[in-house]
Amino acid sequence: MTPEPTLEQQTAISKDICMQKYLWLFSGKRPCVYFKAERDNSTGAINYFLLYEIGTFDVDIPIGVSLKLGETWYNLKKTNTDYSDTIIVTSALTQDMLPKIGENQNITISYTNRKETINYQLNGDQTAKFQSNLSKLIRVIESEPKLNINKR
Repeated sequence: MTPEPTLEQQTAISKDICMQKYLWLFSGKRPCVYFKAERDNSTGAINYFLLYEIGTFDVDIPIGVSLKLGETWYNLKKTNTDYSDTIIVTSALTQDMLPKIGENQNITISYTNRKETINYQLNGDQTAKFQSNLSKLIRVIESEPKLNINKR
């Protein structure tokens, strides 16, 4: 008897926010940040990530991304670096950070490579979009029913 197929993971991705302050350094509208959520369909556990996408002009090795929420810095654990047409650094967000992102009006994103650290403080509109994107993503991933594939 062949076991029925299962979907092991559900993923949702938010809209991005592009920080055009460094337009002359990066291709297009980069760097951009957005959120990703992954739910393990067997356990229901949800993991959240911050993705920092940079242009291909950054040739130095990415070290990581940090978030400053209010007056507190959080060094995010880098979980993946994707080298394709752009470089995407994926960093894990802890469950206790999620409400802090929604509560703080002073948010700074810091990207570090082997050569330099670039800090970008979100303005009021960007902060509102950043918080809204995370809030919408949480609602989407938590409202998705567990997927079961049944034989007929």
